[in-house]
Amino acid sequence: MHPGEIVSVGSETRSINRDKLASSVIHGRSVWVDNVRGLAILLVVVGHVIQFGSHGNFDFFSNWTFVGIYAFHMPLFAAVSGYLACRTFERRGKTSILKDRVRSLVVPFLAWTALFGTAVAIVTKKWTTAGEAAGGFLAQFLFPASTLWFLIFLFFSFVIAAAALYAERWIGILSLPISVLFVFVIPLNDALSIGQLRWLYPFFLAGLLANRYKRWLGRHESVIVCVSTVIFFAALLWFWQRDYSVYLSGGRLIGEDLVESIMIWTYRFVLGGTGVIAATGVVRFVSKRVPMRLLQALGRASLGIYCLQTYFMVLLAHLPAPDSRSYFLLYVPLVACSVLVCTYLGTHYVLERHRVLRIFLLGAR
Repeated sequence: MHPGEIVSVGSETRSINRDKLASSVIHGRSVWVDNVRGLAILLVVVGHVIQFGSHGNFDFFSNWTFVGIYAFHMPLFAAVSGYLACRTFERRGKTSILKDRVRSLVVPFLAWTALFGTAVAIVTKKWTTAGEAAGGFLAQFLFPASTLWFLIFLFFSFVIAAAALYAERWIGILSLPISVLFVFVIPLNDALSIGQLRWLYPFFLAGLLANRYKRWLGRHESVIVCVSTVIFFAALLWFWQRDYSVYLSGGRLIGEDLVESIMIWTYRFVLGGTGVIAATGVVRFVSKRVPMRLLQALGRASLGIYCLQTYFMVLLAHLPAPDSRSYFLLYVPLVACSVLVCTYLGTHYVLERHRVLRIFLLGAR
């Protein structure tokens, strides 16, 4: 073999490796992370269509598709947010990232809530006096519309995580479990939906730690683990009961005594965590082999989709729906696809194209 041939083969190998790297990381972003966010927003929309389109004709908490989605879809969003936060904390520091999150989370929360409150006032015309209007607007901010609460939850999660990471210099890794204990000890209520911190902050922190120890986790990643978690998640669903839903009981401890409450919360976290691991494992496995451009596109537009779909769900709640026999086979998939398409196009071609909208509604710089 001639020396020139060796160089040629080496160049081809390096080119192939670069292509593989480019397919897995684009502009510093892991493609599979965008794919996971895309799956999460897809599940959010499907779950909301089931919920808001039921019109009281049936109990959606008794539907296994809805139960399966709601067992882990928001924990999945929280976990992937924590995963991305880890790298940001390391690169930019605690104070800088909190200032950035005011811009990227609090500003969109305030802007979207103000828009939603205005829409409610115009459509319902229930605020006839200035006092009623002021009270109604305040209520929109204190008790956010069906989906907007997640933005302010994420901000509080960043604040608590930043404090825990800052405290690591004195008490080490113990600061992180202490931060979880903190959200269970402090009194939380329904205002700003911060009661959901008890349910979702542990997943946010788990995502952060998964990024910190991703090399160790990567060595234990396999098809067997992926398939096993999917099966385990399905088996755990068998023991689910309606009262176990955190969305019915909020962030409160439920049960006749403390032991029962601990068991219920343990079940919630194990079920949700298994669902997160299963979904993440499947997406990572497929992302390495098949381009998932649809999920990737949805993931990158997830904030806009998440906020815009609130308006579609309010409209959906006032539209007629078919009986339950055709509801899940035809109505839910058709409406969910329509909502995803409309909100994606609205995000990509409207919100992202105008600087003012991009700043206030998407938290861009």
